Amino acid sequence: MFLCHEIKLQKGELVYTLSDCFSDRFGGIKGKKIKKAQIKTILMNHRAKPLSEQKEILEKEFQKWKGNLGQLNDVLLMGIKIV
Repeated sequence: MFLCHEIKLQKGELVYTLSDCFSDRFGGIKGKKIKKAQIKTILMNHRAKPLSEQKEILEKEFQKWKGNLGQLNDVLLMGIKIV
């Protein structure tokens, strides 16, 4: 099922969308899922940085979380800045 929402955005705002495969990823020292709250914290802590730098940070955080565990699904996290 798809829902359509209209959101008014202003210049400089950021919009992120991600697949559930990012937040459902097992890893970390206890082999648990990385929670949406953790992803939100990472995004909020780095939102003022350029998108290219945010990408690098997110890739490093994801790889650190994933560790040596294999990847089962494709992962999507997309950020869009309104200019």
